[in-house]
Amino acid sequence: SLSSTALNRIENISEEISQKAKFVLVDVINQRDLSTEISRYFNIKHESPQVIFYHQNEVQFADSHLNINSSKILDYL
Repeated sequence: SLSSTALNRIENISEEISQKAKFVLVDVINQRDLSTEISRYFNIKHESPQVIFYHQNEVQFADSHLNINSSKILDYL
Protein backbone atom coordinates (compact mmCIF):
# COMPACT_ATOMS: atom_id res chain seq x y z
CA SER A 1 0.00 0.00 0.00
CA LEU A 2 0.98 3.64 -0.38
CA SER A 3 1.08 4.11 3.38
CA SER A 4 3.41 1.19 4.01
CA THR A 5 5.69 2.23 1.14
CA ALA A 6 5.98 5.77 2.49
CA LEU A 7 6.48 4.51 6.04
CA ASN A 8 9.26 2.19 4.92
CA ARG A 9 10.98 5.06 3.14
CA ILE A 10 10.86 7.17 6.31
CA GLU A 11 11.86 4.34 8.62
CA ASN A 12 14.89 3.60 6.45
CA ILE A 13 16.24 7.11 7.04
CA SER A 14 14.73 7.86 10.46
CA GLU A 15 18.11 7.77 12.20
CA GLU A 16 19.56 10.27 9.72
CA ILE A 17 16.49 12.50 10.11
CA SER A 18 16.74 12.34 13.90
CA GLN A 19 20.35 13.51 13.77
CA LYS A 20 19.30 16.69 11.95
CA ALA A 21 15.76 17.41 13.15
CA LYS A 22 13.20 16.47 15.76
CA PHE A 23 11.32 13.52 14.32
CA VAL A 24 7.79 12.53 15.32
CA LEU A 25 5.63 9.89 13.68
CA VAL A 26 1.88 10.41 14.02
CA ASP A 27 -0.38 7.39 13.57
CA VAL A 28 -3.31 9.14 11.90
CA ILE A 29 -5.69 6.28 12.58
CA ASN A 30 -4.99 6.05 16.31
CA GLN A 31 -4.13 9.75 16.78
CA ARG A 32 -6.80 11.32 14.58
CA ASP A 33 -7.36 14.31 16.89
CA LEU A 34 -3.63 15.14 16.84
CA SER A 35 -3.50 14.73 13.07
CA THR A 36 -6.47 17.05 12.65
CA GLU A 37 -4.93 19.63 14.97
CA ILE A 38 -1.63 19.57 13.06
CA SER A 39 -3.49 20.15 9.81
CA ARG A 40 -5.47 23.01 11.32
CA TYR A 41 -2.48 24.59 13.12
CA PHE A 42 -0.28 24.67 10.03
CA ASN A 43 -3.18 25.37 7.66
CA ILE A 44 -2.31 22.48 5.37
CA LYS A 45 -4.53 19.86 3.81
CA HIS A 46 -4.43 16.57 5.68
CA GLU A 47 -3.14 13.74 3.53
CA SER A 48 -2.06 10.29 4.49
CA PRO A 49 0.70 9.41 4.30
CA GLN A 50 2.32 12.81 4.65
CA VAL A 51 5.65 14.27 5.73
CA ILE A 52 5.87 17.81 7.10
CA PHE A 53 8.91 19.82 8.10
CA TYR A 54 8.41 23.08 9.90
CA HIS A 55 10.64 25.72 11.43
CA GLN A 56 9.52 28.59 13.68
CA ASN A 57 5.88 27.54 13.29
CA GLU A 58 5.93 27.68 9.48
CA VAL A 59 5.79 24.73 7.13
CA GLN A 60 9.03 24.63 5.17
CA PHE A 61 8.47 21.39 3.28
CA ALA A 62 5.55 18.98 2.87
CA ASP A 63 4.96 16.01 0.64
CA SER A 64 2.58 13.09 0.50
CA HIS A 65 1.96 9.66 -0.94
CA LEU A 66 4.59 8.41 -3.38
CA ASN A 67 6.21 11.86 -3.47
CA ILE A 68 7.67 10.96 -0.08
CA ASN A 69 11.19 10.26 -1.23
CA SER A 70 14.19 9.50 0.98
CA SER A 71 16.70 11.44 -1.09
CA LYS A 72 14.42 14.48 -1.38
CA ILE A 73 13.93 14.52 2.39
CA LEU A 74 17.65 14.18 3.11
CA ASP A 75 18.43 16.89 0.55
CA TYR A 76 15.98 19.19 2.30
CA LEU A 77 17.62 18.59 5.66
